[in-house]
Amino acid sequence: MLSRIKKLVKADKKETILIYENPELRVIKCSVTDIDKHNIVNWSKNRQPDNVRITDLSKYYAENSVRLIPGVIYAWQRSNTDKLEIYDGIHRLLAAYEYGENMTCILSIRITNDESEIIKDFTCINKSVSVPSIYLEETNVFKKIVCQNVAEMLCKQYPTFVSPSRKPYVYNFNRDNLIEFISSLDVDFCKPRIDKYIFNELMGLNLYAERFVERNSITHPKKCAYYKFYLFYLDKTLIKSKIEEALTRIG
Repeated sequence: MLSRIKKLVKADKKETILIYENPELRVIKCSVTDIDKHNIVNWSKNRQPDNVRITDLSKYYAENSVRLIPGVIYAWQRSNTDKLEIYDGIHRLLAAYEYGENMTCILSIRITNDESEIIKDFTCINKSVSVPSIYLEETNVFKKIVCQNVAEMLCKQYPTFVSPSRKPYVYNFNRDNLIEFISSLDVDFCKPRIDKYIFNELMGLNLYAERFVERNSITHPKKCAYYKFYLFYLDKTLIKSKIEEALTRIG
């Protein structure tokens, strides 16, 4: 009954319980420690894991003595591999590993070679959550990598301003919103080092924004002055046009 996933989950343990089964789906209750972490990968069309969010979740688990991962972890197993591609719940699962306690989870494993079925399932699960459209684009791998890289660089540069909310306070930013914005730039995403060029332009515009705030005596949060981050005071249309204009001059 669980033979197809024994290599992925220690299905012979008493703690592992089969909840539902059909030819293309297994839903099981198991301990996180029974899932071989080396077999876990993030679905290629999903967002890259956000380390800030993972740490926040892990702290929440610890502070509240959480023993059951909230919700369901959705995974895809191609019939010819021993990998579980997590397409929903990667942050919750990685946070459980980081927490280090023997947490329990509900794991739903879709067994198919048809990725369109996973896309449909993913869309259904996230129908009430805004997900950057770039993650479902089939043709522009470079664009997705560049957008993710720029977002990651900005998150590392200003970690205290990163918010998990898609509607953060005006002086904070959300990584997914940032990826969506970068993807809207009319630039050649295949150009070498384009991610670093975009990031450098953002840093230059941040200095411009700081001078704008000082020149106009604009009241701003103390942490903006402490960490020297003012980019959000500029209109997104201005930022977009300035970056596009600057990158046209790069050969």
